[in-house]
Amino acid sequence: MIPAAWTMVRLPALALLLVGVAAGCSDITFGGERGSPCGPETRTTSAKGTVADATQSTLASAALTLVETRDANPASLFLLVSGQSPAVPGPLREHVLRVRVATLDGATVFRPDTISQTPASTGGGLLVSYLKTTLADPLTVESLRQRFISNTLLVELETDYPSANHLRLPLTLDQASDVARMRCL
Repeated sequence: MIPAAWTMVRLPALALLLVGVAAGCSDITFGGERGSPCGPETRTTSAKGTVADATQSTLASAALTLVETRDANPASLFLLVSGQSPAVPGPLREHVLRVRVATLDGATVFRPDTISQTPASTGGGLLVSYLKTTLADPLTVESLRQRFISNTLLVELETDYPSANHLRLPLTLDQASDVARMRCL
């Protein structure tokens, strides 16, 4: 579980770190000459979105991140859904039933079979546990990256909360990096 103190701004950095750890790159923090390249070459693309109620209070925020590793399959897609802020869950805590990432024209990109709602007793603003999927087809990955860049993705939330049963969070590009390699510390 991601600590409550983390913000959605740190999601791309977390995704990049997870790729490095999964690839067995111990040189991220140990070994290697300081400042020298280490670990896999990656490209990160991320987008964010929010939805508010009639009083303009934020009901939910989403951060979607695509991490590609050069010469490796599959790419990873990470989704983080929080409430009013990364620290405050707001009224939707324990009310999210389904989550879907889709294109603006309605095609489903990612729909988890099950989600784990974050219990009310848990601190922080997450509404559902961190969601991840993998994408093996390079053409699908590139097409999805272009959707990030052209701002044609959204996150849909279905809830059992009165007056907020179906929420659409249009996503806006936050970051689109070139291929880069981590540096040893």
